[in-house]
Amino acid sequence: MPFDSFLKVATVPGESTDDKHPEWIEVLSYTWASSHAQSATEEGGGQRVEISDFSVVKQLDKASPRLFLLCATGETIADATLEICKAAGEKQKFMTYKMSGVLVVSVKPGGSGKSGDALPLEEISFRFSKIELEYIPIDKMGKPQPPVLAGWDVAKNTKI
Repeated sequence: MPFDSFLKVATVPGESTDDKHPEWIEVLSYTWASSHAQSATEEGGGQRVEISDFSVVKQLDKASPRLFLLCATGETIADATLEICKAAGEKQKFMTYKMSGVLVVSVKPGGSGKSGDALPLEEISFRFSKIELEYIPIDKMGKPQPPVLAGWDVAKNTKI
C-alpha cells in the first residue's frame, strides 16, 4: 500500500501543501528501532530497552536551516509528530509517532546533481524522552476502527 508521511516539528515550518498537513515537512522515508538485550531464558524486569534515534529522509526545504540550528545549539523542542497516511483516496491517517522532549542530534545533507533527484536529500535524526504510537486500523469498507495505542518514557524506562 503506497503511503505519504508528514513530519511536524514544533517551531519548524515545512513546505507541505497537503490540505491536511499544511506547512508540515514531507518525509520520503523514516526509521527507528527498539531492542531488548534480555535472553529468552531470563525473567522480565530490570533490563532497559534500547531505543534508537528516530531518523527521517526528506528533500532540502525551508525547514533545513532551522533543523541545522537546532542540532548545532542542542535546543530541546517540545514535540515532533510523524503521521503516515494512505497515498490514495481520502488519504486516511493510519499511524502516528509523537515524540516529546526532542533533540535534533544529526543533520546529514547530501546528493548528486546526476542522481535524478529533484532536490538534494537530507537525513535528520531525533532523540526523544518519550514516544507515543497510535495505529488506526481501517476496515474493508474504508472506515477507521478504534486506535491501538502504546507509549514509552525513555528517561524513566516505563510504559506510558
